[in-house]
Parts: sequence; structure tokens; C-alpha cells
Amino acid sequence: MATWWYCIFLTALGTGALTPVWASTHMGLAVGLVQDSRSTSSKDTLQNTLIDGYLFTPLFKTKSFFLGAEYMMITTSMPNGADDQTASLVANNPMMALKLNFDRGGAFSVSVMGSPTVSATYNVTGSVANDTWTGQAFAGKFAYSAEISSSWRVATSITYFSASYTTKSSTSTSTLTSFSRTLLIPSLGLEVYF
Repeated sequence: MATWWYCIFLTALGTGALTPVWASTHMGLAVGLVQDSRSTSSKDTLQNTLIDGYLFTPLFKTKSFFLGAEYMMITTSMPNGADDQTASLVANNPMMALKLNFDRGGAFSVSVMGSPTVSATYNVTGSVANDTWTGQAFAGKFAYSAEISSSWRVATSITYFSASYTTKSSTSTSTLTSFSRTLLIPSLGLEVYF
């Protein structure tokens, strides 16, 4: 009899009473770095830096699906053909995201992100003018998170990022009409669960 009343009580409360910490609302911040050195000279090093911030909340009280928002800032430093010049491309990518935990402990997950409007700014050292581009972006992420306390996890991930930029600022001096980027970047970060 007591068990029957207990089941009714949990049903009235909803599934939240049985929801583990890893299935709750959470946010995180991660950083990643990829370098491609063509020689021993630093000016010939192509470097991509990722800063990734995100916020997810359970979708329809499920323990596996999460809806959220993700902001990726990718800074690329690259040679510009001159001995004393490098160029930088800073991509700002706010995106909507859907995440799926596919194991019982919530350690492994995949996420897909996308946005119809993202921007990137291109600048050469010593130049006052910037070229600003807008376009669309898509990203996918495979992640593993390890619990370090009841509310904190350390997360490692591999992010695939693809963007196509088709519109440039009216003051741009570039002869390009469009360009695209595809990157694969590993990252490490922290997550906090509420």
C-alpha cells in the first residue's frame, strides 16, 4: 500500500524527482587550438583558436535530448605572404543547438548546431581597414564529460565547423565574392550543472 502511494506521489511531482544531475540544465566553456607549421618560422604558422560557450536545458523533460544555444568564436592567424605580415580572421558564430546524450551516465554526447547568420572579420597587420563578411554556419560536436563533483564535469570534445560567407561589407577591397571554411578542432573545458 505504501509503495502504491509513493508511486502516485512521484507521478504528481513529475519526472524531475528521478532526474539525475547530468540530465539537468547545464552550461560550459571550452577552448581549443590547432596549429599547422609550414616551417620553423612563426610567420609561417597557421593557427586556429576556438572559444566555445554553451547553455543547454532538457527538452520535454527527457533525460537524453537537450535544446540550447552555443557561441563559438574562432580566431585564425595565418601568413600573408610578406615577411613582417600576418592576417587574422575572427569568426563570431552564435548558433542554436540540439544535444543528445547516448549513454546511461550522460558521459558521451553528440550535438548539432546551426545559424543562418554568422559573421567574420578579416584584417592584415598594419592595415586600418577590416573586411567584414556574413554567411551561414553549421557545426557538429562529439564530446565526453567526466564527473569531478556532483555539479561539475570536465569535458573533452572534437568539433567540426563549416561556414560559407557570401556577403561582404561595402567598404571591402577584397576581390573575392565568397569563401568557405571547414575546421576540425579538439577542445577541453568545464561544465556546471544546476
